[in-house]
Amino acid sequence: IEKPATAKAFSASILNSVSENNGIPENYGVEFTPFWFVKHSRFTACKYYGIDSSGKKRMPFAGLRMTAFSLASVRNETAIDTVFLKTSNIAIGVRSTLVKVISDADIHDIVFYHDSLLLLVENLNLQLGMTDSKVALFESMLEQIQKELDSSPPDSVQIILKKKKQDAEEKLKELNAEYLEILNKGSRDPGIVAIENKLKEILARRPLFAVDGAMALNWAFENNRFDDNYFDRFGAWLSLNLSLPLHKRDASSKTNYFNLYAVGRYLAGRTLEEIYSADRQSVFDAGGKAEAEIGAFSLSAEYIYRANLDDPGENTFRACGVAKYKIFESLYLTGSFGKNFGDQHNLISLFGINWGFGSGFESVSN
Repeated sequence: IEKPATAKAFSASILNSVSENNGIPENYGVEFTPFWFVKHSRFTACKYYGIDSSGKKRMPFAGLRMTAFSLASVRNETAIDTVFLKTSNIAIGVRSTLVKVISDADIHDIVFYHDSLLLLVENLNLQLGMTDSKVALFESMLEQIQKELDSSPPDSVQIILKKKKQDAEEKLKELNAEYLEILNKGSRDPGIVAIENKLKEILARRPLFAVDGAMALNWAFENNRFDDNYFDRFGAWLSLNLSLPLHKRDASSKTNYFNLYAVGRYLAGRTLEEIYSADRQSVFDAGGKAEAEIGAFSLSAEYIYRANLDDPGENTFRACGVAKYKIFESLYLTGSFGKNFGDQHNLISLFGINWGFGSGFESVSN
């Protein structure tokens, strides 16, 4: 799945895919957040977090501006009797954090480290400004000396002016080197780097409470013909997440949580258990999950009840337990056991390696 960060990258991604496939892209997916397509010069870590610079004003709906949209295309073949039917599936989706509530402790941390970073940056800018003023002064001095030299003064005056010019050029060279040194030193300053890393860690913390929503629609085109199209599936999700920290207030690593999730989901379209069936059905899922995260290890139990809106006699449920262990960044050992939806082939038994995709351990990065 491609994730372009700019409007130009998004356009290039779409055009390249269409060009390579001479039409509808095959097995292609892209997700983009329009907010990042425009430059936000006054956007700060506090605003990203949903608070003002003092931490007193909270914006629980700030996550809406990070709404992400997705497009996907998958082409498959279906064998019906002796005929192979090619179907192109085009899907669109949207997801967002509708409400986000941050704990007082995390707000205190973000404001404190944000202010600390501002002080260091302001001090750095002051040093750069002073050096820049000196550079401007000597550039002006060189310009004046050159004007005097261009006026063809006496030889004795020229000698003095050329010496002044040489001294000024050497000083200007030193000042430019000093400016670059301050700039490079600032980018490597241990204090600034430490605070930036701390801010990243704070932004990666789970909110105290969040409401996330998403929906997606899939449309199918048989034999790559527009006239032979039909609605395939639609889904809408809403989840409520409560994360209670288990770590101490002054813990260096804040990765211990007890999480409670509640989810509601509506699905409509082709028969969910028979992917190639022409039958349609609508279902509504409701359930929850309890999860304990202790460092790199997590243990959870979930239960989801599925109501068949077309045939109540087909109501079913899913219940399972899941254990995960983070081996290192983006690599997880996962095991699960339980019952899946339906009465046939409903055993959930899984043990293996997960390379980070949809792991649940992802964190926000800048």
